[in-house]
Amino acid sequence: MDNGWMETLLQGFLYEDAEAYPCDKVYREELIGRLKSAGCIHRNKIQLTTNDKVSKLLVSSRGKLDSINDIVEAEYESLGSELRLLILCDFIKKEMLSMVGNASTVPCELGAVPIFEYIRRKGMQGVRLGVLSGSVVIVPSDVCEALTPLFEKYMCEGSLTPLGDTGYSRVILKGSGHHIVSMITELFTCGQINVLVGTKSLLGEGWDSPCINSLILATYVGSFMLSNQMRGRAIRVFKDQPDKTSNIWHLACVFPTGLESSGELSGDYETLKRRFDAFLGVSALDGVIESGIERLGLEKNLNSRKNIEKCNQRTMKIAGDRKGLRETWENDLKVIYGDMRVEEVEEVDKGLLEPGYLFLNAVVMEIISVILFILSILSRTIGSASAKNLFLPGIMIYIAIIAAFFGICKYGYRLLSLWTPQKRMKKAAEGILDALIQTGKLEEPMHCHVVTEEAEAAVFTYLKGGNTRDKTLFAECLEEFWGIIDNPRYLLVLKKRRWKMSESYAVPDIFGKKKEDALCFASCMRKAIGSYEAVYTRNPEGRKLLLKARTKSFVNKNDKIIHGKKRVKSEFE
Repeated sequence: MDNGWMETLLQGFLYEDAEAYPCDKVYREELIGRLKSAGCIHRNKIQLTTNDKVSKLLVSSRGKLDSINDIVEAEYESLGSELRLLILCDFIKKEMLSMVGNASTVPCELGAVPIFEYIRRKGMQGVRLGVLSGSVVIVPSDVCEALTPLFEKYMCEGSLTPLGDTGYSRVILKGSGHHIVSMITELFTCGQINVLVGTKSLLGEGWDSPCINSLILATYVGSFMLSNQMRGRAIRVFKDQPDKTSNIWHLACVFPTGLESSGELSGDYETLKRRFDAFLGVSALDGVIESGIERLGLEKNLNSRKNIEKCNQRTMKIAGDRKGLRETWENDLKVIYGDMRVEEVEEVDKGLLEPGYLFLNAVVMEIISVILFILSILSRTIGSASAKNLFLPGIMIYIAIIAAFFGICKYGYRLLSLWTPQKRMKKAAEGILDALIQTGKLEEPMHCHVVTEEAEAAVFTYLKGGNTRDKTLFAECLEEFWGIIDNPRYLLVLKKRRWKMSESYAVPDIFGKKKEDALCFASCMRKAIGSYEAVYTRNPEGRKLLLKARTKSFVNKNDKIIHGKKRVKSEFE
């Protein structure tokens, strides 16, 4: 029982299936009152693991303003006047223009205008700010001379309206909005502005300014497409600076209390993790190019302010070493240059691959076969000595010898094929690949084969050959097979050990949609790892087995979920 399952139970008990839980009405109302007072109910929905209000607070937390300012200071200290930093946010917050230069108000939200004002008030020497959005454009007042020829160049009219005595002015333009974007981009490129604040809707897609060498994503976008479009602003080659490097900063707000026991961080951090599942970069841990937030080497337990600050300081230190960043990328790319490929790598804890029933069963059968073989030889010897003229005993002895020989061959092969975690992993992966090929799920099955690699505490597996979709599909099947059993349509169980259910696995969803595919998958896995059968879980008998598997299966007891990641490999890896 954890917060997630308790949330499901309470949702049914209090709202969705209340009639199935007969109880005192006063008790139910009292429980609802306690949950509401704790902020755990929102619009008749139990929220123990997530909370919409808290998530919104985290997304727009003022703490991110402090972080943005710290990043600007660190980046300017590292690059000086060469800094070209872009800050992308979700909203303009035009209504907050009145606070610019007004000391009686305090910026406390994320938006183009409040971010600009927050950094401006810090008064960092040398930092020249600008705002570029659809309705608000702010530039330093002293760029008037540089802006005038740009008005003429783009054949438009404009003027600067000072924002008090802040040293900044708002640009009022008569003409196309594309012209102002082009003009501010030129000012940004030549250094008249070195920190530009904008919105993702205007600058996140299609806008081209290859001089950017630092990017802060102050947005809550978690999707791959939008995040990658925004990252694309900073990772372009700049012909005037062939050795240009870029830092891309992602912001997340987490609670500094209660994290160690739960093992999970806030929803804001979960959004960040989703972003990094698709992005490839150099790992700070083992010098490979891979995806996943783990490659950043963050602290495992961000359960206190001290640990969070320590993590931030380490990140700042790494970001300041631009030369080291360039050298690391160059060294890693030299290794893989010429035949670079991106593989969908699955990492499985060795604990899931420890010798279980399959391996021990093979050992026992091998021992029995050897004993039978020895007994047969002894019986033959004794029979030959005592009754040389008896034909029937001799035939029986020869039959026993042949049976023992075939038993040794069969189970000896099984024993060798399951001897190590790497071999057990490879056999299971080969069974999955065979099922994908037989059911026609792969687009390019030619020359596909399984590759496994063993590390100190895990085994890595990926599909070599096939296209990107095939690799991803194979990785998803592997993840579902070795992952925790939740609610699969079909379950893979051993025929002779249904009562125990320790050796049971989920049939991947892609095979569970049709009975024929599920049976084909079970047949392929029988050839690979043992005498398994597919059980349908959408009837009373199957449901009972599924509930047993949830509590008794080896993968569920260990609660070890694999972590899929992309990794770039060279021709010789």
